[in-house]
Amino acid sequence: MSWRRRNFGLVGAVLDVKEVRVALHPDLLNILCCPVCKGDLVVVGAEEGLQCAACQVVYPIRDEIPVMLVDEAVPLAQWEQGVREVYR
Repeated sequence: MSWRRRNFGLVGAVLDVKEVRVALHPDLLNILCCPVCKGDLVVVGAEEGLQCAACQVVYPIRDEIPVMLVDEAVPLAQWEQGVREVYR
């Protein structure tokens, strides 16, 4: 957890916003599969993505929501280089 100070445009008002990282629910991870090959997915990094070993791609997780769209999948080689979005 981390704290971040934000100014929401209110005159003289600064609010403390507590950022909480919510883990993906294990039941969700159990039912998710690769949309291409229907293979198993493995969580990558600090829940940044879901990797399909068979297809060699990573599906990103944005705002705690897995993006399981084939067009949004990042090739594993690019993911390992730090690329988190594919521009098509």
